[in-house]
Amino acid sequence: MISGCQPHGNLAGAASGFSRGGGGGALSTSHRVASRPGPVRGRAAVVRVAAGQKYKRNDVEVVRQIGEGSFGIVYQGSLNAAARRKGGGIKGNSGGGDIVLKRPKLTVEGAAELQEVEAWMNDRVSRDARGACAEYLGSFRVTSDESYLNQNEGAGAKEGLWLVWRFEGDRTLAQYMAAPDYPTGLAASLLQRTGTVRGDPAMELAITQATMAQLLKNLGTIHRAGLVHRDIKPHNLVLTDKERCFKLIDLGA
Repeated sequence: MISGCQPHGNLAGAASGFSRGGGGGALSTSHRVASRPGPVRGRAAVVRVAAGQKYKRNDVEVVRQIGEGSFGIVYQGSLNAAARRKGGGIKGNSGGGDIVLKRPKLTVEGAAELQEVEAWMNDRVSRDARGACAEYLGSFRVTSDESYLNQNEGAGAKEGLWLVWRFEGDRTLAQYMAAPDYPTGLAASLLQRTGTVRGDPAMELAITQATMAQLLKNLGTIHRAGLVHRDIKPHNLVLTDKERCFKLIDLGA
């Protein structure tokens, strides 16, 4: 039995991705897509997309950095009241923010282009693979001029395309597995079971079965949308605070 995780429907709405490595040099971003990009050969164009809700830089407040990859940096943050209404009325939480943001490392070759692709991927999942990934809300773009004129505002003024997701939880399966109390902590969070002890084989089996059932369900959803994740690992499964089920993250190219 999968505890606390219910289907969200077949089409429309929810996604995420924290970018990881994916190769590729500088590519053109001058076109817009209506369907999935085809294979890239040589220096073929990677399109610029307009995916999800369009926010402004001043709609968000960056609270703290929570991760960093080869091509991007991830933050926890919050939306102001007007932007929350645009984002579906999302509310803040005790963790210090209600959104997750990612900006590209523009000093890394190909990072800006991969961010454009990631925006497209998340928009596609938000329409066609609801509930499989953490919910993608939209994006905003900081120009080089804006970044220069507002550099005293810190990370939130950094240049590039910023992607925005609903904050759904702050612990991945990898973090639960590395915790000293595993599987006790995960049993309580995922299965709402208490009184377990470390090394309990029956509980570890129950956790494995529940996690794999949720993972396979999520993969089936994105595969039916014609997409492939390409980096399935415990670090890319986040346990949601509300539904108490695992969702996929990191849809980077």
